[in-house]
Amino acid sequence: MNQIYEMDTRLGNAQVLFNTIHHDVRSVTVDGKDVTSTLGAYEINDLQLALKSDRFYKRDIGNALVVRTGTGLFVFPLRGRNCASRRFEMAVQIAMHFYNTRTGLDPDWVTSTAKRYADEAERYTDVILEAGDFEWKLKLPEITFKTRNSHELIMLEGK
Repeated sequence: MNQIYEMDTRLGNAQVLFNTIHHDVRSVTVDGKDVTSTLGAYEINDLQLALKSDRFYKRDIGNALVVRTGTGLFVFPLRGRNCASRRFEMAVQIAMHFYNTRTGLDPDWVTSTAKRYADEAERYTDVILEAGDFEWKLKLPEITFKTRNSHELIMLEGK
């Protein structure tokens, strides 16, 4: 899936189109001009490594469902309306996150917890994610969540 990130380069603040499946940079634009060919291979490699390791970028998520839990902060980007099917998809992705990161969990507990988290999620607009070197921030209109552990900020795929 292609995502657009804002990063600092030697040419200024750039928008980087990054493929999250293949972990490669597709294009780099500064002020609306494509500068991918201007950057050296080592600079593109540095951008790829930074995005792959989840550091040094800014991403405008837009609308999102956000829920703060004991296991972390779940962010589910919304594309389109906020309806019951979106919350169901969020619950499925939370359950898959639990299954992929923890072993030996009771399936009934995972299902009920994921459903409860999805029901408790609040919708926010103008959500911005900033990843630094040792600190990650999720900026909402009223509040900013900061964490020093990237695994506490769980970005779901969205729908």
